[in-house]
Amino acid sequence: MRKARGVSAGRLELTGGTWYAHRMSEPENITLVYLRRIDEKLDRVIADVADMKLRVGHLETSMAQVQVRLAEMSVRMDKIETRLDRIERRLDLISAD
Repeated sequence: MRKARGVSAGRLELTGGTWYAHRMSEPENITLVYLRRIDEKLDRVIADVADMKLRVGHLETSMAQVQVRLAEMSVRMDKIETRLDRIERRLDLISAD
């Protein structure tokens, strides 16, 4: 068995009858490096999407509250209009067309 020269910390691999030294600090496979990077980016995207879902939920709640307020104001305006019509009729301010 032959030893690779200059290898202090790492592993040896026999390929085609030749020993190759691999340092542990270097990535074993560039594909794994890119997959890890993609995984990290995907984790950030997932966190961002979760944050956006929360924010959109708050916006939907706010919009629903605004719609309720508008409906309440519409009812109040209808009541005011009815009262104003009654007042105008009592004071004969409306022609009888």
